[in-house]
Parts: sequence; structure tokens; C-alpha cells
Amino acid sequence: MPTKACILPGKDFRTCVYTVASLVGKGAGGLGSALAFPHDLNCQVIGERLKALNTPVILIIDQFEECFTMCDDSQRQEFFDCLRELIDCTDNLYIFIGMRSDFRGRWREYPKFAGRINKPYINVEHLSREEIEEAITKPADWVGLGIEGRLKQQLINDVEDYPGSLPLLQYTLTELWRESRNQGDEVLSLKTYEDLGGVEGTLQKRADAVYESLSATEKTVARRIFLELTQMGETTDVRRRVRLRELVNSHHSLELLQQVSEKLADKDARLITKTDEPDSQDVILDVVHEALIRHWQMLREWKEEYKLGIAIERQIEAEAQEWEKNQKKPGFLRKDDRLAVAEVYLSRFGDWQMLNGVAEEYIQQSQELRNRLEREEKERQQEKLAAARRQNRVVTLFSIGLAGVAIFAGYQWWNAQNKAKEATQQSTISLAQSSETALLSDRQLEAVVAATQSGRQILGRPIKNANLEQEANQQAILALQRGIYNTQERNRLEGHSSAVYSVAFSPDGKTIASASDDKTVKVWDAVTAKEITSFKGHSERVWGVAFSPDGKTIASASSDKTVKVWKVYPNTLKNLIVYSCNRLRVYLQSNPNVSDRTLCDGIDTKSN
Repeated sequence: MPTKACILPGKDFRTCVYTVASLVGKGAGGLGSALAFPHDLNCQVIGERLKALNTPVILIIDQFEECFTMCDDSQRQEFFDCLRELIDCTDNLYIFIGMRSDFRGRWREYPKFAGRINKPYINVEHLSREEIEEAITKPADWVGLGIEGRLKQQLINDVEDYPGSLPLLQYTLTELWRESRNQGDEVLSLKTYEDLGGVEGTLQKRADAVYESLSATEKTVARRIFLELTQMGETTDVRRRVRLRELVNSHHSLELLQQVSEKLADKDARLITKTDEPDSQDVILDVVHEALIRHWQMLREWKEEYKLGIAIERQIEAEAQEWEKNQKKPGFLRKDDRLAVAEVYLSRFGDWQMLNGVAEEYIQQSQELRNRLEREEKERQQEKLAAARRQNRVVTLFSIGLAGVAIFAGYQWWNAQNKAKEATQQSTISLAQSSETALLSDRQLEAVVAATQSGRQILGRPIKNANLEQEANQQAILALQRGIYNTQERNRLEGHSSAVYSVAFSPDGKTIASASDDKTVKVWDAVTAKEITSFKGHSERVWGVAFSPDGKTIASASSDKTVKVWKVYPNTLKNLIVYSCNRLRVYLQSNPNVSDRTLCDGIDTKSN
């Protein structure tokens, strides 16, 4: 029989691999001594010990996606290098990797390691009814637990066409087993399942009940813990382990964090787990199941509300950690627009109390540095002004006649030019920072306007000082790039006095119609955003608006129980003249005494 071992990527990947290799090398009875295995051995030595077994060694690495979600780049690279070295120095090692398919694209970031994975992929597809039944019944059979036939069929029906339902099924079956054991039942029943709330309701009801049992302060801490245990992905959110002591900040003491985490991990709550970290006084927190991250409605709402803030928070905390590693040197602090971004984050999400203690100190020190530099700059400017005044007095005293006046004027011109250059640079940087702040506040058009103004200042008034010019150019380019790449809003139409309920584009895309609570239908030029006309006639709010296929007619629906049809002519000179002449011809037919009856001769009766 081949020797088998199984590992799960964790904190120290190299130690994990070496420990498994040592267990294999010492045999099934060597567990106790393996814990003292010298982890400084290199892969070559480990490989020699593996080859000496003269038997296949199977290494199974499950949840491999956690390499990408739960460690930094250096840890991940070290783990991959270790595995690659073991593969290269052994011929009896077989590695099986279990990984979610949506992380497969991350292989491309590590071509050397990916090149060593030379076997085809096996995709695990969605389970059939028969496979779901096996997933339900076989674990119960192994422990001698019965399942009602009605419950089994209900479980299969509930998860068969529910994508991503297996984690919820696993959680629900675990809760069914716990509840049945508490009640002394030897058979899982449909009634217990329904009392728990079914596949969707079991986790939801328990999480809501535990959260609502907390005090207001504890709820803030619990929300922070669950958000910190979530790694937001492009397609799917996954778990993220954190150390309890790393969460301490000015709002949440270690005692408060321990108190709340104990309640969340209590046997009657079972929403998170707490594990003592080896060789440390710290505790590792983790969600009890990823189903909690994906299916608890309250957590999903928190994630949606905090999705803009979480990326900034994690970036600030990473920078703060780097600052701390480098003896908290001022050169690692945030400055200028990066500090402005942090301050906007604090103004918007400060009451969420998410930043850890090191990050709080990092921002505070950045602000103090900024304030000190501003004070020093103000003092320098005041000293320069005093020096300039003294120099002006000297010039005035010793300047004689026209020569003295010319010298003074030349100095004033030179001073004004320098100040204008400095003002241009400061204004450019200020506009670039205003663009960043507006973008964070979801005022996208204002962000583009400020970025464009910043760029126009550089183009319109070149700065002769090379250092000033480089800094201002960099700020303007950065603001324009962020404004362009992060702005989805293309235009803004303003004119209605109340809420807008419906909009529609004309078939040619050149015109927009809008329906409003102010009882009007307005027509706009889609390119210039200018109002073309406003139709008034409804006596109540207008709910809907639509164009005819040829774009010449608009229909509107109102709370006044009417649908009105309005004629629209494309906003061109020719079409407006055609429309006017059609009206005039009707008027001339009923008014034969009008003198100028040739005004519309030669004008077509149809518009484009």
C-alpha cells in the first residue's frame, strides 16, 4: 500500500511540507517524534529520505486556492519553490491538488511551478440526484444514523438546482445532527429540518439570532470581525483567517475582542472558530464555513456597503505594516493625495472602526508630518517675505532716479513670475487631489472636471523649475488616468424639479426623453445634454416614457390615468423649418388675407 499524507495550506507552508515529509519518513508510529523534526533541513535531504522509503508517497493538498487568498506573495512563492524542489529531487512523490476552478487562471502568475504540474485537470461537475443522495446518506450510515425518506427527498429537491448549495447542505446536515443529538433522536427528521429553516434558513436564522443577542458595542465588533474574515474576490468571496491581537485598535480592546469572539464561537452560536496559534500567545479566528460568507444576508449587505472601503483599508494596513517593519521611518508615511484618500476613507467609514491599531497610528503620524511640514513652509514663506521687505527697503534707499526704479520693477516682475509658477504647481496638485477625493465620493463627473483642469493648467502655463514641473505633471497625469479609467458616468441632465421615474433613448441614440414626478416629459440632446423641449399636460406624476420606432413620437404614461402622445422632430435647422412650414400651411388655408403666402415655397413637407 502506498504511504499517504494530507496537508492544508496554512500559516507556514514550508514547515507544513517538511512536517508531512517527516511524518512519512518516520512511519505511522512516528507522530510524536515528528513534531520535533528539524525544520531547517533542505528539500534535497527531505527528498533523499522520501526516496529511501522505496514506496510511492502521495501528497494531497486540498483547498489550494487558499495559497492565493490567505498569504502574502513571499509566503506563496516560498511554498511553490519548496514543492517544486521536492518534485525535482524525488521520483516517488505524487502530488494531488484540490482547487476551485475559478482560481485556475492564477497559475499563469507562477510559470515555473505551473510547468511542473504536467497532468490533466479533472473538473468536478455539479452533482446529480443520485450523487446528492450519496452525499446525504453515506456519512449518516457510517455513524449509524437514520434519515427519514421524506427528509432525504426534500433535501435533494432543495439543493439539486441550487448552484453553490453544497456548503449550505453540509452546514444544514451538521446542524440537523447536532439538534437530533440534543433531542436524543436516532433518526434525522423532516420536522427538525423545517424547524431549523431548511437549507437556506438554517444558517440565516442562527446568524441573525446570535447577532441580535449582542449589545450595540458588541454588534460593531462582530460586524468588523466578519468583514475581516472575508476576502472579497472578483467573482466569489472566500474566507480569510486573522489573528485576534491584530484587531486591537483605539476602539476595540483585546478584552472586548475576546468577549465578542467567544460569543460568536460559543457552542450555541458556532459562527466562527478560535484556534490557538502554535508558539504564540495569539488566537486564529476563522468562519465556521464559507457558506456564512456567501449566504448570510446581513453580511452580504455589509460587504456591499463597505466594498469601496475594504480595499483602501487593506492597503492602508499593508502600508502600516511595512512602515512598522522599517522602524516607523517618516519616508514610509502617506503624503499629499494618498493621505487625502485616507482622510476621505476615515470621514466616510471612520465610525465602522475597521483600521487596526498600527494603521491608526500610521495615519495619525502621516497627518502630524503633513501639519509640521505645512507649519515649516509657512514659516519659510514668512521669512522670505520679511527678507523681501528688507531687501525692498535697501533697494528703495540706494536706488537713485530711473535706474533705481528699473531695478525695483525688474525684481518685482521676477518675484511675481516665480510666485505665479509656484501657484500654478500648487493649484495643479490641489486640483488633482480634488479629483481623487471626488472619485472616492462617487462624484465622477466632478472628478473628471478637476483632473482636466489640472492637466489644462500644465499645458497652458509650463513651469520652468524642473522639479516643480515633474511633480505637477505626475499629479495631473495620475488624476486624469484615475478619472478616465474609474468613471462610468458620461453626462448629467439636470432640469426636472422632482424625481425622475423613466428615461428612454431615441432609436438613433441622439435624443433622450425623461418622465418625472414634476408632471412633465422633457426631451434632451444626448450629446450636449441640453434640454430641447418640455411637454406639459399631465395633471399627475409621469411614470413611463417611450419612443416610437422612427423616433418621431413619444408616448407617456401618468398617474392621472392617461397616456399622451407627443410629436418630436429631430433638432436640426432643416427639420425645424419643415415643421414650422407645415404649421404655416394649415394657418394660410384658413386665413386667405395673409400677404406673404410664398414664405414656404420649395420647402419639403417631410422631415428627416
